[in-house]
Amino acid sequence: MGGPSVLEQSMSKGLIQAKKGVTNMQLVFSILKRICEAVERRRLTIKQLNAALDINKTGYLSRAEFVTVIHNLSDSITLDHIRVVVQFLDDRNTGKVSIFEFLKIILEILNQQIGGGVYAFMQVQPII
Repeated sequence: MGGPSVLEQSMSKGLIQAKKGVTNMQLVFSILKRICEAVERRRLTIKQLNAALDINKTGYLSRAEFVTVIHNLSDSITLDHIRVVVQFLDDRNTGKVSIFEFLKIILEILNQQIGGGVYAFMQVQPII
């Protein structure tokens, strides 16, 4: 309680990442919001989104897998925009995206959009 949120921590982490090529954190945030809108349009729970992302049960997606999943979720998000998000999420340049970290950010954005922890309580609690 009272500390920076997951999104704030990620965005501040992204400011360091900006030196490596992600030049506009507002762009990253707007793309993440569009991903959240696609999740809401499809009425996916966080548990369903986790299952769709983690088909290999490793907790990670390769950059190529992440691009494919997000593009399938919303074909209106361009490949370049997905790459910007991947570069932001893969801050250690491992070639992998942590599904857990991605879902934490998505959950926080969804909670901000609907006004609180109702979504978190109803959607995430079963998978924790």
